[in-house]
Amino acid sequence: MIRYLLAAAFVWLAWRAVKATPRGKALTSAFGKAFGPKGAKTVQTPHQILGVSKVATTDEVRRAYRTLAKRNHPDVVPEAERDEAEERMLEIQRAYDQLSRKP
Repeated sequence: MIRYLLAAAFVWLAWRAVKATPRGKALTSAFGKAFGPKGAKTVQTPHQILGVSKVATTDEVRRAYRTLAKRNHPDVVPEAERDEAEERMLEIQRAYDQLSRKP
């Protein structure tokens, strides 16, 4: 039993050492994407959804919204992708609404 605990501790320490290197970070990121929980969504900020920086002007936000809206509008995409496009368009609309509010 002790051997198994020592082996597990060694593997854990080796994994942490590998994660600390740049190559290890890439490997652990790929591992997490491949074996992570299925259906888990990462939370994106409105800036990430629209693809603009956090210091973007209102014109840049509007331009990004219009570009994404043209690309993802349900009337433009093929019939098979329509449901996904509607969900994506709702995300884009919510992000634009949040960023376009004036304080």
